[in-house]
Formats: sequence, structure tokens, C-alpha cells
Amino acid sequence: MPDKKQTSLFTLLQVISVGEDLFQGIQPDLDAQRVFGGQLLGQALVAASETVEAGIHPHSTHARFLRAPSPKEPISYQVIRMRDGSSYFNREVRAEQSMGTVLTMSISFHRSESGLEHSTTMPVVPDPETLQPFNIQIAPYADRLSQWFQRPRPIEVRYIGHPPWEAAERGETVDQSQVWMRAEKLDTDSPAIHAAALIYASDMVILDAAVMRHGLGWFPEKVRAASLDHGMWFHNQARADSWILYDQECLWTGNGRALATGSMYSQDGRRVATVIQEAVLRQPR
Repeated sequence: MPDKKQTSLFTLLQVISVGEDLFQGIQPDLDAQRVFGGQLLGQALVAASETVEAGIHPHSTHARFLRAPSPKEPISYQVIRMRDGSSYFNREVRAEQSMGTVLTMSISFHRSESGLEHSTTMPVVPDPETLQPFNIQIAPYADRLSQWFQRPRPIEVRYIGHPPWEAAERGETVDQSQVWMRAEKLDTDSPAIHAAALIYASDMVILDAAVMRHGLGWFPEKVRAASLDHGMWFHNQARADSWILYDQECLWTGNGRALATGSMYSQDGRRVATVIQEAVLRQPR
């Protein structure tokens, strides 16, 4: 198994066929404390994409995280073909390990067609090349944040404004966060891989707005979080290895949960995707 430092995002998102509509993805780090939710989402999306013909692309996904998977054993993805229509194609995916089902995901694919067009306008924000890289933004706080923030990242993130940990130190409590994101170079034009890279990236920072609203800054002594469910709607195809603006907002927190939304835009202003995620959000007792 490749070491996590050597496993590219392109390799991580691949799945291999091990049976009829049954696939398996790699685990990049057997010593990790947990499996990143975006990995599950991306591999499940690629597995489902293997069961539809070329030229048909995902337009919506709805996933529910059921258990925390172990990084020490492979994850199998069973795809169920629910319906093939003339325009829409529906799949259900069950991600499983020996402990049982760890994730379920519904995916709808759509054959492209022409029609009415409308989109919200991308916010006016600084160019990503003018912003500090993530490793510089996090450096003063590295010893206070969990190992999750120290591990190699296949997605480059640049915060517009103060990142959560800096906002908390400044006493800021806002319910919005914006970042530019860009995957490492993906040596493919496959729409399925780029969609999978976007869904992988979508799970990385969407809860920032929730912790920022309460001034928690992702400091382990102040907050615990875990994804419950995730929905994503793809509007336009885009390369995940080009800059994508991710504009996020926390709509609600309560009952130990948080609900956040995210809007993705390409650098030329096209709306690429919309994301909604609910998560456990608790303070340690």
C-alpha cells in the first residue's frame, strides 16, 4: 500500500472492479486515526460512474455517514442500478467494511441537454494568487491544532479573510467563510474524476463557518465534529485542478448539530456546484 505522502489524489479516487457492480478503493494511510469523509464520497461517486455510459455525468448526490470506517482495511462499494431512463440514471452505493455499512449514497446522473439558464453571481473576492498558502496561514497555530491539519493535503486551500483559528483568537464570530481551492494536478480529463475531486474537496472546510460562528477555531479542547450527511448538486463541469471559489455559510446550529451550505464557482464566474452538509458539532465536556 502506498504511503500517504506518495498517494496522489488521482490514485486515491480510483476504484477497481472486484465483482459485478462491486468496487474497491485504496486506503492511503493504514496508520491514520480516521478515514476522511471526502475519500468515501469521491470513491463512491467514481464507483457509480463506472456503471453508466460515457457522456452521462452526475448532477446530484446524497450521502449519509453511518459509521467511522477503519483505515486498516479496504472499503468495498456495492453499486445498485435503481433506474436507467432516457435522460436520468439513478444509482445507490453502499460502502462496506467488516463492521458493516459505513456510508450510503444516492447518485443521479443526467444526460446533458439544452434549456433555460440562470445562476447567482460569484462574490467579488481577491485573486487566489494574492493570498497566503495554507502552510503559512496555519504555521503560528500548528502546535495547537490536531494532526488532521498537519497531514499532506492533495487540495490546496487559501483562505479569504482570517482562517477559523485566527478568527477565534481575534474574537470574531461570523457565520460565513470563503476559500479558494485547487486540487493537485490531475493527469486526466475524465469528468468523473474531476467531479470526485470536487466532492472530496467539498468536505474539507464546509464546517469552518459553523465553528467560526461560535469562536471555536478548530481547537481540539473546544470543539468536536463529525459529518452526518452530505448533499451536492453539480451544475457545470469544471477541472478540480483549477482554482475554485468555495463560499460557505452556517445556517443553523443546535441540538449538538450544525447545518452548513457551500457554493462553488470557477475562476471565470460559473457556478459549479452547491453543497449542503449536516454534522455533529459538540464541545468537549
